[in-house]
Amino acid sequence: MRLTVVISAKIQDKFYAEIQSGRKRFEVRSEDFQDAAYIRYISSLTGRQLGVWSINSTFTISSSDRSALYSLTAVDKEFTDKEFPVLPVRLIHVARLGNEVTLNDIFPREES
Repeated sequence: MRLTVVISAKIQDKFYAEIQSGRKRFEVRSEDFQDAAYIRYISSLTGRQLGVWSINSTFTISSSDRSALYSLTAVDKEFTDKEFPVLPVRLIHVARLGNEVTLNDIFPREES
């Protein structure tokens, strides 16, 4: 048996469109990715699945490194400042997104 961690993240549809277009290549969170290999995006508007993406790598940055944070979020500064306020010692968790996949790609059906 192999452990595969897939996390689910609610996202605004407009931000998911940026991932699909290739403009947004990083997922930025205040919580650790907990060894996740994949992110399953859920529409914050409808609750439906938008897609699943592989995670190539993860790293952290300081919340005070605003230029890096603005670049990595690839969304407007006002939204970024609201979601990730500057705190004295706060690490922001970043995942470099890989390719879009399906749950069937991750968990192929075993033939008997």
